[in-house]
Amino acid sequence: MHATPHMSGSHPNRVSTFWTNGTRFNRDPFIDSQGLVIRSTMTEFWKEHSRQATVEEMMLDSHAQELTQHELPEILSLLPSLSGQRVLELGAGIGRYTSHLLTQASHVTAVDFMESFVEKNRQDNSHHGNASFLQADVTKLDFPKNRSAV
Repeated sequence: MHATPHMSGSHPNRVSTFWTNGTRFNRDPFIDSQGLVIRSTMTEFWKEHSRQATVEEMMLDSHAQELTQHELPEILSLLPSLSGQRVLELGAGIGRYTSHLLTQASHVTAVDFMESFVEKNRQDNSHHGNASFLQADVTKLDFPKNRSAV
């Protein structure tokens, strides 16, 4: 699936892509300049820093709660209308944005590669009923070709 940033409309089959990490450009952020896969290094790093599945641990910042209070409204204000949209949230982590997206979108698929983060997100947000949670490497996701991304 190739994601093309698009800020318009409320097409019912459109998947809104909420980019929290990574890149919009066709580059694999998990391969270094020599083409060596560094995914295992990243996985080990995040295993070490995801044991508690807290916002402080996820953001590697002891003041993460305060930062979230300031950045959350700003980031959410940059999104197009999500009313009736299906949202694919890549790098969802523990769900700092998921709960807000769920109140606006018809459905949110929250994806992260750390199992502890996905579980925390599921615990905090599955009661909404319009969410699915997926532990996966976002660089290897395969979505139906009849869906577009914005």
